[in-house]
Amino acid sequence: MKLPLLAKSSPASCNSPESLQPLLDAFILRCKAKSLSPGSVRWYKDKLGPFLAFLEGIKITAAKDISPTHIRAYLEHLREEGQCSGTIYRAYTGLGTFFGFLLKEDFITSNPMLLVEKPKRVKRLIQAFSMEQIRALLDQFDHNNFPHLRTRTLTILLLDTGLRISEGLGIKKDDVNLQSNTIRVLGKGGKERDVPFGATAKQAIMQYLMRIGEIPGQELLFINRFGGGVNRRTIQRQLQLYAGKAGIKGVRPSPHTLRHTFATQYILNGGDAFSLQRILGHSTLDMVRVYVDMANSNVALQHKKFSPMDRLGPVSGIGRKVAIK
Repeated sequence: MKLPLLAKSSPASCNSPESLQPLLDAFILRCKAKSLSPGSVRWYKDKLGPFLAFLEGIKITAAKDISPTHIRAYLEHLREEGQCSGTIYRAYTGLGTFFGFLLKEDFITSNPMLLVEKPKRVKRLIQAFSMEQIRALLDQFDHNNFPHLRTRTLTILLLDTGLRISEGLGIKKDDVNLQSNTIRVLGKGGKERDVPFGATAKQAIMQYLMRIGEIPGQELLFINRFGGGVNRRTIQRQLQLYAGKAGIKGVRPSPHTLRHTFATQYILNGGDAFSLQRILGHSTLDMVRVYVDMANSNVALQHKKFSPMDRLGPVSGIGRKVAIK
């Protein structure tokens, strides 16, 4: 393993030219040492890499020279690029963790993030698939085509369990218990949990397992046509393609939308927030409350569509103007 080129943990080591990239390398090494998931490590790289490039563009190459003004300028740069409030907020949180690391490791003597105002995050209800859209999406898969069969099986599983795409692609065949209808999942922070699945998902998994058979040396459940692991971008592209063929509009076709759809439907079908929290692997109920709001919004739309009185038609006395006395 190539170690970050840092002389020692001191502010002086940050003053040399081009010292910021080694600091990011050291931070990423710390993330890996904490056993963060590959997805989390990649997330930090994606959030911090553009920040270092921005600093390089304004000739900032030493950590001690980064001021709150530089950080505010970067966040404003993201706004000018048209990034949404959620993206800017996540960039802020990623920078906060990074600078906290630099301070703790004595690469800086004070944390500039403490003076940077937290960006306002506009909360939006996440659009989920309707059941009609799900049916149309699943109809696009060709059962005789292996990549189609694999992605269809994964799609059904994500819709029935709410797994993250990283969790789904990380499932090993031995993690699947067809007797108890549960999957042992390794979630964020290395936490394991057992996630249940239903009869439809079980049938899809069994059909898929019969198709792939035994592949020596391969433990993963979902594989590519050459017997290797599957890239999440491959699944993303396929969902976009099939959703387009299905004529689905107004919803972002992504693995995460499948997770949102599961959570919303779970609440709509009578599930409770606490069991949903355990299934999804959330440490708090904050995100679950968003799904409850989504379900409530869906209920309002359903009422508008199926209102008994509206479907009854004109009612005598309703159409005329009434003066309140």
